[in-house]
Amino acid sequence: MTTTATTDVVVKISNLSWLHGKWSGPGNGIYPTIKPFKYTENLKFKFNGKQIEYKQTTLSASGQLMHFETGLVRVLPTGRIEMTIVQGSGVADFYEGTLETKDNMTSLTFKMTHISRSPCAREPHVTNALRQFTLDTSNNTLHVYMEMATTTTPQLVEHLRSELKKLQ
Repeated sequence: MTTTATTDVVVKISNLSWLHGKWSGPGNGIYPTIKPFKYTENLKFKFNGKQIEYKQTTLSASGQLMHFETGLVRVLPTGRIEMTIVQGSGVADFYEGTLETKDNMTSLTFKMTHISRSPCAREPHVTNALRQFTLDTSNNTLHVYMEMATTTTPQLVEHLRSELKKLQ
């Protein structure tokens, strides 16, 4: 069942409460312009009844901080799901999402609707992105997937993929 603002089913913030908690696990990064890399991803979703606070850190294989971002997931009265992310690199992303449940998989997929950059954000600039969070209830694993397009790679291509376990 897919639920968005355009369907008869209205998503409520409580439909996303499965994200709540701390998640961690290994990931792999690829992109046409960089060497493949391994990392550890840490996510924290804090469900407060009105919205979900989001915090993410990426650590290198040696434990060094590579990336961090923070944001909010909210559901509007219309049922539209939005995600806003601010990155330490001077970039702010805005997404609209859909929720889909099939068998033992629940997926929250976000497509970028807008991006803003500080004057110091380095090139190449991100121009588009897709993020997906999929919970496999058969083994309580959160699969995180991201595609990205930039000024040098204009089409969306896979960038990040991780498999996280819930810590609490």
